Amino acid sequence: MQYQKDGLIYSELQVRQRHPNVSFAPTTYAELGYAEYTPPAPEPVVIVPQVVSRFQGEAVMLLDGVLLDVENHVAQGSALMQLAWKRAQEFRRTSPMVLEIAAALGWTEAYLDSLFIRASSIEA
Repeated sequence: MQYQKDGLIYSELQVRQRHPNVSFAPTTYAELGYAEYTPPAPEPVVIVPQVVSRFQGEAVMLLDGVLLDVENHVAQGSALMQLAWKRAQEFRRTSPMVLEIAAALGWTEAYLDSLFIRASSIEA
């Protein structure tokens, strides 16, 4: 068990060593000013999907109000980008097309991750 006092965390052995002449009962730690220490919950691990379907990708962009911006950017892009946009069955998080669109529209890595996370939860 661990205990906390003045912002520091101590093991039961450390508390006993600091107070060698005290007979310990369960309430003695509290009487000495120590509170039982409960470590903070670990941060949740967020897994960013690396691939979403075309429908999921377009749906999340539509919901965010950026689909028309993306389509306008693609229309001004190279023939290869236009072909990729037209024929892609899925969107990959690290594909050159996705990264080019994100950079051109000023999207942060966090926003792009958010799009993929939310897109993955959309079902047709």
